[in-house]
Amino acid sequence: GKTEQVIRAIEQDAASGIRCFLLVPEQQAYISERDLTARLPSSAGRCFEIVNFSRLAEDVFRVYGGVAQNAVSGGARALLMWDTLRRLSPSLRQYGRSARADAALTAKMLSALEELRNNGIDSDRLEEAAAALPDGSALRAKLNDLALIDAAFGAASGESLGMGAAERLLRLAALLEEHAYFSGSRIYIDSFTSFTAPEYAVLRALLHQADCVTVALCTDGPRSRMMHFESVNRTARRLLRMADDAGVQAEQQPLPPRSAGKPAELCILERELWDFRLVRSGREFPPQGEPRAVHTLVCSNLYEEAEACAIRILGLIQNGMHYGDIAVVVRDTETYRGVLDAALERYGIPYFLSERTDLSCKPLARLILSAL
Repeated sequence: GKTEQVIRAIEQDAASGIRCFLLVPEQQAYISERDLTARLPSSAGRCFEIVNFSRLAEDVFRVYGGVAQNAVSGGARALLMWDTLRRLSPSLRQYGRSARADAALTAKMLSALEELRNNGIDSDRLEEAAAALPDGSALRAKLNDLALIDAAFGAASGESLGMGAAERLLRLAALLEEHAYFSGSRIYIDSFTSFTAPEYAVLRALLHQADCVTVALCTDGPRSRMMHFESVNRTARRLLRMADDAGVQAEQQPLPPRSAGKPAELCILERELWDFRLVRSGREFPPQGEPRAVHTLVCSNLYEEAEACAIRILGLIQNGMHYGDIAVVVRDTETYRGVLDAALERYGIPYFLSERTDLSCKPLARLILSAL
């Protein structure tokens, strides 16, 4: 119900002509635009905008400068990192040999630097950490090498290609410290589980400027001990500390669980699945007379699993369910390839297989790679 609450608040703001923004992750923007288009009047576009952090930066840069700075693309970053490692290899104590001979180090180093940047760690902090370690230690050599690579790569990418994603957000935060772009606005933030250090810098600026900042998080409370909410709860606690440091009053509004119409078995699972303190004598069991919402089948092998899955789907379809309302979840799609899809095809069940595919497997990429 958190997203519904946010949409209702946006509807009220749009009806009153109050300037407001909905900040969502990149992959959520299209879904939010689709859902809100049907809910808001056509005039809402004059005061309301759906943004992600990148689009937010573009909006501010357009007003105060910085939009001309290009973003660094993945391919260009890889080439620039490869060149940086090649040039620095004589000076690197821990990674010198790998920088000259191991092409795979490029991707690993890009990933490592991105992780560091997302946690607010730059070359200066790496050097400080290295200086605190004893001479001759392998970790000290690694940190010194990382600091050197980070500084050289950052300088080269800034001169040649423009800012990376983290640098753009840090520039956005710096501009917001100078200009009150969101003064008189209301900010709604939804569908996030955590934020990076540059994103927290932007959020800190929003807290100082906006009339109201609402963050909707999927958890049962910041003090919850449920392990599957731990990451979200860390985010909630950090946001509360950040509001306290900024002198902003923070109010928590937990929403009541919506169990009306939900089968008793699913309510019990939702409440107790991850509560490892429970013992059998303390567990709750659903009433015997209610229809079963959870079924467990034990199969002897992969092929029987696929067969049982296909038969179960046919039964659901015969009872009036649509194919688009059915999902099959497996641990590893590669393990079930050629088994599950074959069973579905044998029973005439249409399906779409969602999985990660390496770009090098695509026909055009294979053609280019073969030519190279």
